[in-house]
Amino acid sequence: MNGGNSGPAIIPFDHENSLLWIKVDSGNMPPNGNDLTAEEVELIAEWIDEGALAEAEYQMELNLTFQGEQNMIPTESDEKFPDMVADDDGNIHFVWYAQEGSGRNVVYTRTNDSGSSFSTPIQVNQTSGNIIGYPQSGPIVRVYNGILYVVYMDNRNGGMGVYMNKSEDDGNSWGEDKLISDQMYMQMYPEMEIDSEGTLHLIYYSYAANNLFQDVRYATMEAGDMAFSPSTAMGLVDEYQEPCDCC
Repeated sequence: MNGGNSGPAIIPFDHENSLLWIKVDSGNMPPNGNDLTAEEVELIAEWIDEGALAEAEYQMELNLTFQGEQNMIPTESDEKFPDMVADDDGNIHFVWYAQEGSGRNVVYTRTNDSGSSFSTPIQVNQTSGNIIGYPQSGPIVRVYNGILYVVYMDNRNGGMGVYMNKSEDDGNSWGEDKLISDQMYMQMYPEMEIDSEGTLHLIYYSYAANNLFQDVRYATMEAGDMAFSPSTAMGLVDEYQEPCDCC
């Protein structure tokens, strides 16, 4: 919301620096006497901190309704840790871990009709049965310019590593599993995002030979490249800040 010479009247998500709230809180607004209660002043602060949405936008949010729950792909498998992303064409892409016997795999499906139907599930990882997952770190699916990227943990070589696979045909087929973490020992808990230029940003935890946490690693891959850059330590945490596998 525009203001006068003193700056914007409202800074969404920041009531303390919003001129409107400052004047209301100080008693200078409304003019000719402030008859607002403390609760009303607090309500204004909350409204600003929630983005200062117009009434029409609030109505749009309040009128949203959800359909009843549905099982997207009924199977006998134990299915865990789903992730989803929507693309610019209205497709919604899903991945999850499916327990099959003693092994676990990454499975993909999509819907292009708001969930009325789903594509036939397809396994993403090409080497079966070695996927590792935890509640705080399941598979990750992202999309950019029609290309789907799925990141996951895998212990096919005896030690935990971070792998990625991609599809260039809306998930109908998947390429080779690619190891994208580059440390010698165990590497876990990946997160990945894609920026507006198509650059992939990857972080993950790295462990030493004694399985003690070592550092958080960061690497990038620009659009069109075939491999990630060598990872660098971010220096964010130490051995006392390792995530717990159970919570």
